[in-house]
Amino acid sequence: MHKIIRYFYENKIIILRIISGIILFFIIIQLLNNMYKTRQKQLSEDMNNIDSRNSTIDNYSDYIITQKNNISESDSDIIKSTMEEFVNYCNENEIEKAYNMLTDECKEILYKDIEIFYDNYVSNIFTEKKYYTMQAWSTQEDVNTFLINYEGDILANGGKNEIIQEYDTFIKQSDNTYKININNYIYSENFENLITEVDKIKFEIISMDVFKDYVEYEFRIYNQSEDDILLNGDKYRKSIYLLGNNDATYSSINSEFNEKDEIIVKANNSKKFKVRFNKVYNTSITIKKMIFNDIVFNYEEYEENKQMGNEYENRGKIEVNLF
Repeated sequence: MHKIIRYFYENKIIILRIISGIILFFIIIQLLNNMYKTRQKQLSEDMNNIDSRNSTIDNYSDYIITQKNNISESDSDIIKSTMEEFVNYCNENEIEKAYNMLTDECKEILYKDIEIFYDNYVSNIFTEKKYYTMQAWSTQEDVNTFLINYEGDILANGGKNEIIQEYDTFIKQSDNTYKININNYIYSENFENLITEVDKIKFEIISMDVFKDYVEYEFRIYNQSEDDILLNGDKYRKSIYLLGNNDATYSSINSEFNEKDEIIVKANNSKKFKVRFNKVYNTSITIKKMIFNDIVFNYEEYEENKQMGNEYENRGKIEVNLF
């Protein structure tokens, strides 16, 4: 006993420093744990502000998923397990398995091959092991969209963490499994015989690609008249826009219709277009028409009048049905 006491007094400074270091270590761990719990609580509260309906937390997988009336419990479970599998593959760098969980449309539109998927998605998000939460955002039949929040290990990052947010959509397949549209891509739809014809001008709507922040339409215009037509006359500010069932309008973005160049379809000819519109995805709003606000029906006459400083009257607005 005397030897122990003597040893303590001879080395008390070193021993006290070791004890202080151990206490400080446990204090830091406790602080980080409290920060993590606070961050998780805040994240849960923020997500509940998006949808105030009751949520359940699966402690095993640490997911948050809103139980909505039109998502069955079995479908919710399948969606949760599908997301878990996808994230595990990405975390473990099993890129091909993760890629195969995407819908064919998602591959075609965003990631045409595995290399593009890895370079433009996996390597940007999964720079380290990622954890996530998911919140039901919108449901429509077999199309279920969730807000996904990715974040790293807050303990490993010293309490600092970056949250990466995106909207992923789970598409139910014929065998009751789900494929995923990732990175804010919602779904696509192809149309057959969706045609509007006015004054020898035929408008054929080909397809629609829906994203969280915009919608993109592909369409073809057939000019069956004997005169060249101008699609974007300069009389009105918006030469093309969408009209919703709520009478709201949605302008084109980043397309040739937003530029000053004239868009002409030659006589007895056709031209295909792909145009984005600033329509945020919302299942309660249906787009009913695409409006061409200022079509000039005889481009040659229009140019002659323009050069002489005269107003050209042979122009009009055409409304194209979208369903």
